[in-house]
Amino acid sequence: MRIPADTHGLPATPPPEVLQAVEQVARGLDELAKQRLSLRFSFASDTSMRIQVQQSGGRVVKEIPVSTALDLLESDPGALAGEV
Repeated sequence: MRIPADTHGLPATPPPEVLQAVEQVARGLDELAKQRLSLRFSFASDTSMRIQVQQSGGRVVKEIPVSTALDLLESDPGALAGEV
């Protein structure tokens, strides 16, 4: 299925840099999964986002700022594990 190119000004496909960023984040999440870790995203009542690094059993390893998580997923996903 192909989306028309001029649907409210949106391109038919994401720009290459967006596809590359999504691919980098996917690789980062795969790396965390190999370490039996995952990220849990939640919203506080004031609409701020919280991100927790969790072990496979659900134990919270640490909580990290959103900007830190995104930077690390792109560059060094292993650093999200910290002192596991």
